[in-house]
Amino acid sequence: MLKIIYIICPLILLLFFIESAPAKNYHGRFTTGSYVSKETFKESYTKADSNDVAIVSNRLFFNISEFQRKGLEVTTDLRDKHDFFEKVDREKLELTGNNTFQVRQLSLLYNSNNGLMSTQSGRFPIPSAGAVNVDGLNFNLSFNSSLTSGVYGGFNPQNDEVSYLEFNQDAKIYGGYFLYQSTSNNWDRYAYLVNAITIKQYKSEIDRTFLYHNMVWQKTRRSRLITLLNLDFVPNTNVQNAMISFYRQISILTDMTASIYSYDVIEYKRRREIRERLEASPYREARIQARLKTRGNLIYSTKLLHGEREKDDLTNTTISAGFTFKRFINRHFTASYFLGHRNKYGNEEYFLKSNIGYFSSKWEFMLDNQTSMEQKSGKKTDYPIVTEFSTGYIYSKTIFITLALHHAMDQYVDIYGGYLRLSYRFGNTKTANIRDGAAPMETL
Repeated sequence: MLKIIYIICPLILLLFFIESAPAKNYHGRFTTGSYVSKETFKESYTKADSNDVAIVSNRLFFNISEFQRKGLEVTTDLRDKHDFFEKVDREKLELTGNNTFQVRQLSLLYNSNNGLMSTQSGRFPIPSAGAVNVDGLNFNLSFNSSLTSGVYGGFNPQNDEVSYLEFNQDAKIYGGYFLYQSTSNNWDRYAYLVNAITIKQYKSEIDRTFLYHNMVWQKTRRSRLITLLNLDFVPNTNVQNAMISFYRQISILTDMTASIYSYDVIEYKRRREIRERLEASPYREARIQARLKTRGNLIYSTKLLHGEREKDDLTNTTISAGFTFKRFINRHFTASYFLGHRNKYGNEEYFLKSNIGYFSSKWEFMLDNQTSMEQKSGKKTDYPIVTEFSTGYIYSKTIFITLALHHAMDQYVDIYGGYLRLSYRFGNTKTANIRDGAAPMETL
């Protein structure tokens, strides 16, 4: 764990340096945390008796604006992760620890005096092009306050096989984007549109070419359209991820949302439930939700979705109905309860979902539970339970602590897990206001 020193030492040096550095604004945060999980299998399911996870991670993010001169900005993002069971020791036939240190971002950004041009160099993400990172340059040109274009290029530090970034002189990346964002002060009307083309090249061969598209269109508060698309052209034409969602307020008390999703294997892994044991697969889903708000404190809602896995054509059809208390007991509490039925991948299931939360100026608590009755073909009825408890404590405007615990069980496995994170924020820029009540559920 000596690499943790590489995270803490830069923090101490930066805090010492900025006292005398001619920087007008600076801010940053240091985050450290760990996740542990104990997964115990039943004898009837597998020969292995457990599958443990233990990870410690650290992050240092730091940004200085107007550094040395007006328009100059420096950003640093350093991360370290130690996985205690990641590497395979083939001689001892056991898993051993592996440490990964990465420079997620280290960049210099220069904005012209008139604000129409900017140049960024180093390692940095390109949010306008989707999940893209570059070791190189990005040139940005603004035609006006709403319309912007940019071109970028350099080496590609991103490898789809791993989550961290590392320099690779054989991998190159380049592309461009156009972005439109309305600047009206009218919150009822909003428009955002970005389209980007990215080309990834390995040695002399083009490895991948894809389009990134994202749009948010709200003409009035009563309707909203959101679209997202990652479309590959090389090595073959394929929709990697896609989403289209339309919201419509039918009356003052009723509204409806219809959505269509398409996920690739990577996104499927991120979204699947903790108990699922099927191999990851591309997935398509359509869902619709209708809500009825009372003039009091209740929101009634019903949801219907149908999805299908591409690998084996297994389907998931789910319908649920329930209600949400925007305020429960007092203004610090929220709660929701949903009862549903689904036929998911050949298993029939009835379930009850409940949620209760508490929010104040210092504390956050959230308790989620799903209890089910699951019938699998040719097997006895199972009664799986998934429970998660999370809490956050705001010690001050600079220190925030988060703790989460979860437990999942069925006739095959018992899973216990826990997550702890400590965040320290520093700088001379303003911080967001702290709420003093429950977040308005189902209305954000």
